[in-house]
Amino acid sequence: MSMTGNFNGPGPFVVDIPPPVSGAGKSASPRMPAELEPLDWWPDRYLNGDDQFLYGHSASNALDFVRTDRNSRARVVVSNPFGVAAPRAIRAVWVSKRTPGLLLAAVGQATGTSASMVIWQSTDYGATWANVLVLGTGLGGSIDGVWLLSDRNVCELDDGRIYIGEYNVNEARTDGGANDLVTIWRSDNSGASWVPAVRWNYSGVHVLRHIHALKRAPDNRILICTGDSDAECAMILWDGTADISNVPYASLTIPVRYGSQRYRVVDCDFRDGYIYWMGDGSTENGAAVSDVGWFRVKQDLSDTVRRLDGKISAYAKRSVYYTASFSSGAACYIEETTGTVAAGGFNLGIWTTNEDRSNIERNGAQLISTATTGQITPFMFQVGDVAFVSWATAALGKSTTGTASFRLNSSKRWCGERPDVIHPVYWVDPVNGADDATAERGWRPSLAWRTLKYALESNRVVQGGRVILPAGDFEETLTASIALNADLTNAEVAGFVTVEGAGINATKHSLSQASTVAQTYTLGLDANAGWEFKDVHLSTKRLVSTQAIISGAGVTTAQRLRGFRARIGGKDIGAALQNVPINTNVGAGGSITTVLYDCEVVAETVNAGYLITGDADGPHNVSAYRTVFDGGRGAFNPQSSDVIYAEDCLFTNYSTAAMRGGATGTTVPVTKNCRFHSFAGLPQWIDDGSRTESAQWVGARCTSPLSPVAIFDATSRVDLSAAPQDPRVFDYAES
Repeated sequence: MSMTGNFNGPGPFVVDIPPPVSGAGKSASPRMPAELEPLDWWPDRYLNGDDQFLYGHSASNALDFVRTDRNSRARVVVSNPFGVAAPRAIRAVWVSKRTPGLLLAAVGQATGTSASMVIWQSTDYGATWANVLVLGTGLGGSIDGVWLLSDRNVCELDDGRIYIGEYNVNEARTDGGANDLVTIWRSDNSGASWVPAVRWNYSGVHVLRHIHALKRAPDNRILICTGDSDAECAMILWDGTADISNVPYASLTIPVRYGSQRYRVVDCDFRDGYIYWMGDGSTENGAAVSDVGWFRVKQDLSDTVRRLDGKISAYAKRSVYYTASFSSGAACYIEETTGTVAAGGFNLGIWTTNEDRSNIERNGAQLISTATTGQITPFMFQVGDVAFVSWATAALGKSTTGTASFRLNSSKRWCGERPDVIHPVYWVDPVNGADDATAERGWRPSLAWRTLKYALESNRVVQGGRVILPAGDFEETLTASIALNADLTNAEVAGFVTVEGAGINATKHSLSQASTVAQTYTLGLDANAGWEFKDVHLSTKRLVSTQAIISGAGVTTAQRLRGFRARIGGKDIGAALQNVPINTNVGAGGSITTVLYDCEVVAETVNAGYLITGDADGPHNVSAYRTVFDGGRGAFNPQSSDVIYAEDCLFTNYSTAAMRGGATGTTVPVTKNCRFHSFAGLPQWIDDGSRTESAQWVGARCTSPLSPVAIFDATSRVDLSAAPQDPRVFDYAES
């Protein structure tokens, strides 16, 4: 449908922010976006791709063109085919969707004073190149500082016409005069030659600063996205024929929206009759916070812009550049930092929608070095349903130049508590991997490590990284425990190393029966270490009573554990033996803080040990949400100033009490909406000290009498239906 008309000006601004959805308890809901699933990593910086190849530049020389086969990893390097010198570099690569082998590359220096970038064309997948266009050479002579911001500045129509929109950042421009010209170029012969199609900013008229993107609309029109000031920002829907040169937005007779940061668009996608984007406006601009976020407008620009979500405004110095859109209906948007960020912010968030685009969450992150200063802009592109993120500097872990790929997980929803890392990611394959010092070992799935012991020791993974195990039932035979430690170089102190499987019932890692150690994992090598286990079952098959899975014995520093959809402990050792999922026994000055979401902490029998022990030398603070505690003498035996909180949890199959406070303990556990099931009518809480119980347990449901009564509030009750059908399948429904 062809439309004319002027939809100019900001117009009424509609805000429609969905109710907040957070917390791992909502993670199975279709309102939550899918989890991001890392797929691979390459040491070069790729800027585009197709079904067979990735295209970009080498890590060692940003003027060497690289083409790599996505499947075989066969790599072809064309040494500086442009004949120029650094600091010029390959800044963007565009790939034709109509003509196989047709590429355009923007080569030059990204400053406002250097010579403008040059467009080069290849018709043979990058084997040879021809200089076809110097940007900034339209009316008025040659202008310095004119770029191609990204491949989104290139638009290819169904009839083969190709358009390029200039990104003019010349630092000596005069509005409407010298150095101010911005041109859209057109090629009718696959980029071999170019003619100006539209020009702005001459004869004393200044309309726009530069073009962020040219996007092909479903009706084959071109959406022109401009920036950066409020007056310069616009979304213009152009048919490719109307003469709009130097026409102010208010005078256009074609669809246009302009005049606010909400129209500052670097990338967008078209879906179900709408245009979706996250804005390029910075969260530093407090006066324009309502123009920051996730937006939607009808694809013909005929209605007002609707802000669907504004949560990004809570993150300092952020804006969003690039979009990836998936066949499921979901979309991803990646942040940049607009300035040096403070501690706790050394990451570039990835915002992902659910399939029907009713919700968006910051569910992913690329970690950057804490030595980073200034603006950091990643690059994101996609091929089919795979997204690629590349960077030239500032990445945390592995190389400072590289490319990571990910997709939306087909079975896992985001956990709802913190973003999943897409870089740095490491892989362990107990069947096909190897433990050696081969270059890039562990950095990609085709070159995985073999054992968790090798991967998690000797600073091989960086704090904040993500270590992935495949599906399977794996054992390690150990003569020394896995001494957990990570590379802290330029890493966030508060970061966690994540050990992740394919699912709680899909990936199992056990200490073998032939092992000779009393625990699988030991804490304490790094101060303030953070270790997280996710979608994995950690068990033991060593036939020794009170065999520990995770031990903090003797630690004298603060240690942190976290679990998401994990099972710690198991049913793998003899019927008369007991494993201890988490053994505290810290040294003086030591402590452990554990947080569990949708987990299971289980033991083989009801014998001597507690699931999570206590120690008089230091606290083991535990917070648990929607977690099952099953087996042993009870879940906790607090012996120090342990702060214990449980919400929506299930306690079952104990021989002494759900929780027991030792004589050296000083606090009373707090619970909310928990269920307690005893096979023998045992008490829920035993206090061996002199603590005061006063309704700290709220909304409890118990299959045995409330004991002691004082610890329960008035909403707690005896309820036989609180007995689970099967605690190990997260059965929280009434039996």
